[in-house]
Amino acid sequence: MLAPDDTLRRAASLLRASDGSSTIVIDGARIVGIITEKALAAALAQAGDPQVALDTPVGSLMDPGILYVNSSATVQQAAGIFAASDVDALPVINGYGGYLGVLYRGDLVGYMTRGMKMSPVAGMATPIGVYLTTGSVSGGASSFGLFLTGLSLGVMMVLARTISVGILGALGHIPFHAHLHLPALLMPHGVNLQPYISMILDLVIFVALLRLSPLAGYHAAEHMTVHAIEVGEALKPEIVGKMPRAHPRCGTNILTGITLFLLVTYCVKDQSSLMLAALVAVLFWRSIGGWMQQHVTTRPPSARELDSGIAAGNQLIERFHERPNHHEYGLARIWKMGLPQNAAGLMLVSAIVSYLAGYYHILWLSF
Repeated sequence: MLAPDDTLRRAASLLRASDGSSTIVIDGARIVGIITEKALAAALAQAGDPQVALDTPVGSLMDPGILYVNSSATVQQAAGIFAASDVDALPVINGYGGYLGVLYRGDLVGYMTRGMKMSPVAGMATPIGVYLTTGSVSGGASSFGLFLTGLSLGVMMVLARTISVGILGALGHIPFHAHLHLPALLMPHGVNLQPYISMILDLVIFVALLRLSPLAGYHAAEHMTVHAIEVGEALKPEIVGKMPRAHPRCGTNILTGITLFLLVTYCVKDQSSLMLAALVAVLFWRSIGGWMQQHVTTRPPSARELDSGIAAGNQLIERFHERPNHHEYGLARIWKMGLPQNAAGLMLVSAIVSYLAGYYHILWLSF
């Protein structure tokens, strides 16, 4: 909003930043007029020097004839005022004429059609369904489900390590627990291949377990539902089911970039390793991450998994429309994103594994 002595330059800035084509002018606590883009454009077109005209006070250009909507009006009544006029923003006043805010036509239509613009939607796959959140409101799986995600990932890591150790032990014809003491396999330049083989085998088995688990299907349903929400499509199985399984904001992309960076710095041992690692990560984190999502961390969801994503999306939208101006900050927002619950599950598995490894002296079980 503007004061009567504000300039047209400030009015132009506010109009560019707003969701409408007009802004109100207030003198003290009283609404005295309105400035529209149309009036601003006309004034600049007629001015000899538009830059000089921009320093003109808005009080000389505002239209004192203002439509209002009372805060007690229904949504349908507000829609009727918009329908009967060409304005796209209405000042909202209380029963005493006090100014409360502005209602934009686009927001009203969005509310009535359940299509209000939300903050970017994030999400997570859990063993019991899809979880979606804006960081302030959420829908779908509970915090217990998020805890189970961390727990499941931790268990799959342990299983991958166990299977990998068993395979390497069998191939080496040595006792199960002693494969790490095999003579080093050396490349011509003296590089020990054994840690690489163990790491790659761990990763391949973990990926296979992940793709076979419900997490991969729910992960796909999560992405497909978020895509549908972002393009304003109805959350119906026949529509959501056609959406892409990969999403540019997926954490898989970030993990891929980190992995690329660490891999290059681990393999390249010279002064240029950090620069080369950063370049490789920046150039390929999205493309390789997208491929990983499509072929590794997601799979085509079942009807049940897709329905879980749709239910989470509908619940998220419903809760957002109940409190569209609600925002969480700090620890509450971090909790809404699901990271602490995930971490708790992983930490529990890590604690159990560490205890067993120490108590039974199982060296290969230590991460």
